[in-house]
Amino acid sequence: MFVWRNGELFCENVKVSDIAKHFDTPLYVYSKAEILKRIGQIKSVFGDTPHLIAYSLKANNNPHILRIIRESGLGADTVSGGEVKLALETGFLPSKVVFAGVGKREDEIELAIERGIKLLNIESEEELNVVENIAGRVRKKIHVALRINPDVSPKTIDKIATAKKTSKFGIDLEKAEKILKTFTSRWVTITGLHVHIGSQIFEWEPYMEAVKKVEHLFSLREFSTFDVGGGFGVDYEGIGREFDFSGFKINVLKYLKNYVEEVITEPGRFIIAKAGILVTKVLYRKRDFIIVDAGMNDFSRPAYYGARHRIVNVVKRSGDIGMFSVGGPVCESTDVFGRNFELELPERGDFLAIMDTGAYGMTMASNYNARPRPAEVLCDGNRYTLIRKREDLNEILWRGIPD
Repeated sequence: MFVWRNGELFCENVKVSDIAKHFDTPLYVYSKAEILKRIGQIKSVFGDTPHLIAYSLKANNNPHILRIIRESGLGADTVSGGEVKLALETGFLPSKVVFAGVGKREDEIELAIERGIKLLNIESEEELNVVENIAGRVRKKIHVALRINPDVSPKTIDKIATAKKTSKFGIDLEKAEKILKTFTSRWVTITGLHVHIGSQIFEWEPYMEAVKKVEHLFSLREFSTFDVGGGFGVDYEGIGREFDFSGFKINVLKYLKNYVEEVITEPGRFIIAKAGILVTKVLYRKRDFIIVDAGMNDFSRPAYYGARHRIVNVVKRSGDIGMFSVGGPVCESTDVFGRNFELELPERGDFLAIMDTGAYGMTMASNYNARPRPAEVLCDGNRYTLIRKREDLNEILWRGIPD
């Protein structure tokens, strides 16, 4: 939904430059139509397979965006007590909320049990025992799923692979077998299995490999749900690469229908990444560098993961084309959004757009260097709405400081 018309970048039917002039930069701009399109895509994949699509709040948790996702019939995948509260307060039904996370605090577990969420994903035997103690104390029953570490290594960035044997996530197969054979409780029922093998995956085969590795666990007890995780890849480079949903549907979903009543999935990035851009203003030019007013505190994926996002001129002037590196104002040498981008040489004050930043942009933003986090705007056809105002310095300095 980000398109070029007469040399200008539009979000749906609104000029991005007009939005940036109105609200200043750095600025996140989202497309409602793109969010709905991606939701429709993933719904069509799961089709008649009984399922729950639980949107991963960690990708983008703006309440206005969550409302769009909830109204589309999706559930919520959460990884903290704060995300559980946010999901429930923005209207997600407890019966559509799942809570994962390798280090849940006791108060977070109690919150989830008290609010009657659908499922807690268990990451260790110790955690299972803690959940049982809390459930017994509050005298409320809870369904749980065991998150299995199947020791699968998909082709992705090492820092976002989560199912290798060396990862902190999940329970190894031998330990899971022991738990399934011996664990009994009045308050806690193991009703599901869960795997999440990583992010930015484009092939269906690693998902199948993970399912096959846990297949023998189905013989130990009946499970009603199997959570295949998320991680469906997004084409950040603009080369037309897409996740093989056809192979996933024909192989993984068809296989799981033989074993469980419901398949759960946790897409976040797939739904929201391409629905957002980060608009930034050119401050200075030197050598082959363009210095902009957005920094790694506003969008950290390039600094953290070496991720490469396309960068484009918001308004094309038919000027000289060159290869440029784009960096921000933060006092770190890693504050570079990328090197060797083909751009028109911009003027001071021109706008650039860092593409596909809807996921893990604002949720990972910080106040490093005492920088206010950006504003956020949502486009819907020819209308645009401020959905989060820019922070000011007082909010940063005095938030939580005792009198």
